[in-house]
Amino acid sequence: MDQLIRAIDKNFSFRLFFVRTDEVVQQAKEFHELSPIATKALGRLLTANLLLAADLKSKDDRLTLQIRGNGPAGYFISTADGDGHVKGYVENPHEGMLLDKVPAYVGEEGTFVLIRDYGLKEPYTAMSPLISGEIAQDIVAYYYQTERIPTALATDVLLDEEGNVKRAGGFFLQAMPGVSEEELAKIEEGIKNSPDVMDMLEADDFTTLLDEHFKEFEMEILNDEEVSYLCDCSKEKVRDALMSLNVEEMIAMKEEDHGAEVVCHFCNKKYTFTEQDLTKMIEQKS
Repeated sequence: MDQLIRAIDKNFSFRLFFVRTDEVVQQAKEFHELSPIATKALGRLLTANLLLAADLKSKDDRLTLQIRGNGPAGYFISTADGDGHVKGYVENPHEGMLLDKVPAYVGEEGTFVLIRDYGLKEPYTAMSPLISGEIAQDIVAYYYQTERIPTALATDVLLDEEGNVKRAGGFFLQAMPGVSEEELAKIEEGIKNSPDVMDMLEADDFTTLLDEHFKEFEMEILNDEEVSYLCDCSKEKVRDALMSLNVEEMIAMKEEDHGAEVVCHFCNKKYTFTEQDLTKMIEQKS
């Protein structure tokens, strides 16, 4: 079972989120039939998305991350909610079979986009340029350049010889508002010397992890929760999307294709609509 913990240091100077995503990344691999390098890259983004969404206040809030680099991967999209669920996909999941470095697959130039949707009129959207294609480094650069918040983020995915997920996870460490200069210097030093993610994932439990890797900060675990890969698509949602088309497009779909088949990008589930279904939908719009 994949889990996420939230913790804070005794002086309330910074917060730490840590997550294991073995099952999340394996599920994504199976849904999308990802190449090994695509599994590592999308796995890093899904893990980062869960960490960044860990401070959403409502389970209905959404945090979306998008990456469009100049590598063979094309674009990435990942969306997490405030209830520990995440979903995502990459444009070219079968590319990069001979690549072993994530930046070579993602590309070292491009754009990172962050979208926070709190259910208000307009979501908050911000972006920054990619600096490395490593994904975590690109997101940290966003926080420094756009939100001006000292932040550390590390994510990684380890595969076995058959290309299945052996271990996956990451951590997110960020300064709290109003932190003193002294505490900030201590945090920045901690960020520089932050442990390797795979070493952290060897810990038997979260308490051991904090004692071994963050002992000097005297961390307190606030809570933990289960996280999972979950696609919330449904035939009703797909029908609503089709109903948003104009009547001419729907008539062409009916007469030329004799129906419609829609495939969800996030889980590859297929939804089929017959000619009769389209006729009823056209009548409703007319």
